[in-house]
Amino acid sequence: MERWDAAGSEPIDWDAMRGEPCFGGLDLSAVSDLTSFTLIWKRGGKVFIRPWFWIPGDGLDARCKTDNVRYDEWVRQGIIETVPGPAIRADWIAERVSEICAQYNVQHIAFDRWGARDVAQYLREQGLSIIEFGQGYASMSAPTKELESLVVSGLLMHEGNPVLRWNADCVDVASDPAGNIKPVKPKRSGTPARIDGIVAAIM
Repeated sequence: MERWDAAGSEPIDWDAMRGEPCFGGLDLSAVSDLTSFTLIWKRGGKVFIRPWFWIPGDGLDARCKTDNVRYDEWVRQGIIETVPGPAIRADWIAERVSEICAQYNVQHIAFDRWGARDVAQYLREQGLSIIEFGQGYASMSAPTKELESLVVSGLLMHEGNPVLRWNADCVDVASDPAGNIKPVKPKRSGTPARIDGIVAAIM
């Protein structure tokens, strides 16, 4: 996290990115957890990442107390958006992602083949290129290593987004006998762990 904080926190002119090619990743929560969509640009040897986060609006105060996380403060700051109702709605997320993509030159969007088929179909109907992306070692290892390399090299420009930083701080890494890796939630008792923004970035 020292490397994360040391670089990449300067303000970014996102309007200047509108015409440049970028790539998206969507990590859709099942019911009431954090959902994240990220866009990534490569420019001048650096990688720029812009995340969006959503959480159900109903029961937000209770969720803040249960997780001991100030979601409500991030909502007030506009860093997290609330989805109407008690659960994440795939149709609502699909429409927001489509609205975001209309502002940028999005080449492809990666999505978890098991969790976002309805969203993917909607986005395809909007003319966006959607790619299925598995959550196992085969799909996740190479881009996870690439993200780690960008962080330690000071080449990941994240603008100091506090929710993305929290997600990064929550990440543990699992590995298989072949040396492949993927991000996982940590096994920390009593501590909420959300890694959605990092998963979306890796995708």
